Amino acid sequence: MALTMATIVQVVKRWLLWLLLFPAVLTASVAYFTRDMPLEFTSTATVYTGIASGYSITSSESDRIDNTAVNNAFDNLMTTIKSRETLSDVGLHLLAHHLVLRQPRPDQLGANSFKALKALMTPSLKKAIVPGNEEATYERLQAMLKQPEGNTVKSLLYQSGTPYAVESILGRITSSRKGNSDMLDLSCKGTDPAICQQTLLYLIGSFKRRYTSFKTSETGSVVGYFEDQTQTALRNLKAAEDRLTKYSIDNKIINYGEQSKYTAAAKEGITTEYYQEKRNLETANAALGTLNQRITNLGSVLVTNKALNDKRAELDKAQTQLSNAMVYGYSKEAIDKLRATTNRVSDELKGMVARYYDSTHTLESVPQQELMGKYLDNTLENRGATVRLKTMQDRIKEFDQVYDVMAPQGSAIGRFQREISLAEREYFDALHSLNQARLRQKDLEMSGAMTVLDAPSLPMKPLPSSRRMLIIAAGLGGFVLILSIALGQVMLNKSIASPERVEPLTSIPLAAALPLRLPRLEKYDLDFAEHSMLEQLRSRILVDIQEAGLARHSYHLILIFSTRPQQGKTWVGSRISDLFAESGKRVAYLRVDELLNPATSQAKLIAYPQLTNLADVDRLAEFMESTPEQTLSDYDYIFLELPALLNTPMPVQLIGQCDMSVLVVSARTSWSQADQELTTLYRRAAYSPVVAVLNDVEPDRLETLMGPLAKRKRELARKKEKKVRDKAAEQAVVKRS
Repeated sequence: MALTMATIVQVVKRWLLWLLLFPAVLTASVAYFTRDMPLEFTSTATVYTGIASGYSITSSESDRIDNTAVNNAFDNLMTTIKSRETLSDVGLHLLAHHLVLRQPRPDQLGANSFKALKALMTPSLKKAIVPGNEEATYERLQAMLKQPEGNTVKSLLYQSGTPYAVESILGRITSSRKGNSDMLDLSCKGTDPAICQQTLLYLIGSFKRRYTSFKTSETGSVVGYFEDQTQTALRNLKAAEDRLTKYSIDNKIINYGEQSKYTAAAKEGITTEYYQEKRNLETANAALGTLNQRITNLGSVLVTNKALNDKRAELDKAQTQLSNAMVYGYSKEAIDKLRATTNRVSDELKGMVARYYDSTHTLESVPQQELMGKYLDNTLENRGATVRLKTMQDRIKEFDQVYDVMAPQGSAIGRFQREISLAEREYFDALHSLNQARLRQKDLEMSGAMTVLDAPSLPMKPLPSSRRMLIIAAGLGGFVLILSIALGQVMLNKSIASPERVEPLTSIPLAAALPLRLPRLEKYDLDFAEHSMLEQLRSRILVDIQEAGLARHSYHLILIFSTRPQQGKTWVGSRISDLFAESGKRVAYLRVDELLNPATSQAKLIAYPQLTNLADVDRLAEFMESTPEQTLSDYDYIFLELPALLNTPMPVQLIGQCDMSVLVVSARTSWSQADQELTTLYRRAAYSPVVAVLNDVEPDRLETLMGPLAKRKRELARKKEKKVRDKAAEQAVVKRS
């Protein structure tokens, strides 16, 4: 059933007693059971983390804040604070701190909490106490926690509801980032203000140590890895350099690049000189051949002269030595000395030739002296060029041999240098990564040192008690619960219930709704409601018959039917027929004899037996066979009550002859598909209007049709009382007169 505002108001009125009584009882119960609720205190602290804007080794002015990284860092920090290990450490420290106390102290442990701690004391806990030494007591408790059996400490931390239990601490502390700042707000609630403060103190110390340890351990393995990589790369670099050094020593290489450059330049120079000397030799040979033809005889004499031959051999030797010195790059002093020796031997050879020529020739042969000088010069040039060419050829061969050796050396040295370059690059990369990891490690060590901005305070004023809120919540909750139950019943109710649902469900317009009559409904003016609704029904019948204008007979036939039994057809039919009879009309009311009730006295009651051929009845007279003295023309209105359509056949022909039909349905009926099909079939058979009457309606559901009936009842009662008082007053006046 759909909820409307009117429906909700009706439900509230119907359930008003429960809506007031149940919340009142629930509120009183909560107030009673929370009368001894302890007061709560809260201690707060603020910690500067430096996660977002803190300065570090790696910070720079151009750095931009990565909000995702900052949020992730704060999430990690929150997780660390609420982790089981952190809270276990806090519980152990708190327990150790309280165990060494000899008596309660307001700033350390309240009297009630001290008494509760003494109740928890076991022999094993007593053994763990080191008087006056909290740290030693903490270490003993840690050792006890690791024991597998008979562990009192583990029970206190994980299986109890004491202030030292992990779950208790987790439920009492809260942590949150303060806006978008680097500040972390911490708070702890509890019934003992000292425990609240001490819990926060140990919590801050514990999560700072663990968070710093986690952050630095992140880089520890990275630093170790890069240290190993750096050492490996350094060993590879040294091995590559050692291989190059050994190869250079074995092959007597000082500087291959300079040596190869010098060798190439030297070979280029000697090659150039070689071709220059070769051209000089060819020039000297050509000139010498010409001179040999002119002085053949003289030449043969010169050649055969022993002294001259010896001197010429000496000159060849000196020129050979000078050529070797120049080709092999002797020192300047050695070259100058050899050049002087060559010049001296050359001068001596020239002098010997001149003297020999003077002793063998006359004065008239003086022109041949010049010819002889040219011959001697070309001969000397020829011998010197020949010697130098031979020396240069030998030197060029030596350079070729050097090239054969140096060519593979260059390739090998290049390979060694590449290996050194790669090893060096790997070493520098590993060294750079190692330095970055160490820098990051140091940065995390420095940034992990959080600062307590506001130390945990000892709360002096309790928090506002939640008892008042519990009481209010109990009242509201009770009211909402009862209202939900009431509305749920309405929503789950599949019956027609209210007049507003008749036409949407049955597709038949509503003519009237009659109230339910029960003793609990005496506060309503049910007589007024019933009479008013019956008058509306009578008016609807009159108007619909007049509008239809059928006038088939001298009387008007109105059929009263229902789809199911026990819907109130007889009650409605008797009331409406009496109402027509009271207006002076001749009225007959036909009913099955089993349902005959002589309660009515205005209309003529006519009982008809159960007809087996009801579907074939086509004349109304068949229903009056029990009263042959009565005729249809004796009545103005005839009301015929039909049996329930679900149990008996439908008189189709008779339905087509009626002037109007009234469907009676109880408000408690759940309208089904079968009911809908029967009413649809009935409307197809009827050629006259069909209206519905809703019976057994809760009086408060009639307010949409008639207004509040309870208020009218009270008004009528007041008017009646006023009449009684007025009458009594009149009688008193008469007596006095």
